[in-house]
Amino acid sequence: MLSTFLALLVTAAFYSLRVLGHTIRIGRIGFFSVHNLSYSSKTSNISVKYIGFSLHLPRPTDPYWATISLNGYEYEDHSCHVTLNSTLAKLWFFPVLFRYSSGPWVAATLDGFKIRVFASTDTPWWMEKIRTNVIETILNGDTIRLHDLKTRIFFSALTASKDGYQGEVEKPGLAKDEAQDELRLKCYASQWHIFNQKYRIYTFGNLEADLRRSWVEDRGSFVVIATDTRWTKLSVLPYRESTRRPSRFGEFMHAIFRFPADLFKICRDPMSTMDLYVPNCEVTFSQFRLRDAQIFHEGATSLKLQYDEFNGRNPGVLHDFAWDLFVNGVLAVCQD
Repeated sequence: MLSTFLALLVTAAFYSLRVLGHTIRIGRIGFFSVHNLSYSSKTSNISVKYIGFSLHLPRPTDPYWATISLNGYEYEDHSCHVTLNSTLAKLWFFPVLFRYSSGPWVAATLDGFKIRVFASTDTPWWMEKIRTNVIETILNGDTIRLHDLKTRIFFSALTASKDGYQGEVEKPGLAKDEAQDELRLKCYASQWHIFNQKYRIYTFGNLEADLRRSWVEDRGSFVVIATDTRWTKLSVLPYRESTRRPSRFGEFMHAIFRFPADLFKICRDPMSTMDLYVPNCEVTFSQFRLRDAQIFHEGATSLKLQYDEFNGRNPGVLHDFAWDLFVNGVLAVCQD
């Protein structure tokens, strides 16, 4: 009787969603697994080939009690297209006790992560949060390791207009119907480790950025490719070497007493309880404008604070009407 009622309840829920313009399809449901799950609405489409959950017996050498697997994830809406080949999340069993992390309860690996944003003027809100977090870390964090940093600028050849300022500018290309009218900026960094004020270390094995912008047309693109990227939480308390190590029972009781506080932290800020590893990631902005680049806004804000702080400490050194007008004009262009 109960199973029949649940079946009717699920059928009614699926029918109500379809009436409201939402469609959910499930290929097959197994024991702790779901295959070919898809969701579609008027604004977005989501599909996942496989979702699995498996239990594991925790051991001191590998203290996780369960894993969550996800394969073939794809999301698309009017502003972006996201694909993810595979995800594996390990749920730790008292990770601080076994010294496998500095607090996070989940270690997730995201492989084949690709994001395509159609236009920088319509960036998704979650992408803006990621971008803001990374840019603030680069501008305000401490670089503790950097093996290599290269920057190259390519200027394309342009010819003047035959009919003066009113005519069309010639855009010679390498082949027929191929325009070569772009400014190209490439940046490359290797083994870049950055520490921010939230006790997080951003590790980039290799980071490549490619910005293209047309001289004569309102078009441009931006691509970032990162490999071996890690987002790791560090311990807030400084390490203190002690001659007397607490007993295993004492450490276990301390972990038990800390569990309610950790559970509250999980509910308040889920991302603070995760360590991420992304072997390869690619972010593409098909239509990109420099005025939408977050690094210019954040960099201008940081420069403005340092400029005002310097004037406060050293009054009269940079006190000049023309200089103030120039600096404020540059900052206004970058911040607006």
